[in-house]
Amino acid sequence: ELGDERAAFEEFLSSCVAVVPDSTLFCEDMHEAYRTFCCSSGRALMPPDTFFRLAAQEIRKRFGVPRRNDLKKEGRYRRGFVGLKLTKWS
Repeated sequence: ELGDERAAFEEFLSSCVAVVPDSTLFCEDMHEAYRTFCCSSGRALMPPDTFFRLAAQEIRKRFGVPRRNDLKKEGRYRRGFVGLKLTKWS
């Protein structure tokens, strides 16, 4: 059952992720911010594999942005989202 973890994740998206044109939100940065968000607020933390799967689904649904696998960071291709940015915990 992911009730508490899912509620924490949805709260994280609402308060920490925003649409910002020409920005890129990398999955690993978002996961680190999510961990900080949960730890600082005493919220339940979902497993990483669940987080990444749910993030791809919920971000597409909420923001209309698909996850991409071709975004370069430090010379390597990373997973992430174009047009989104962390507003807190980054």
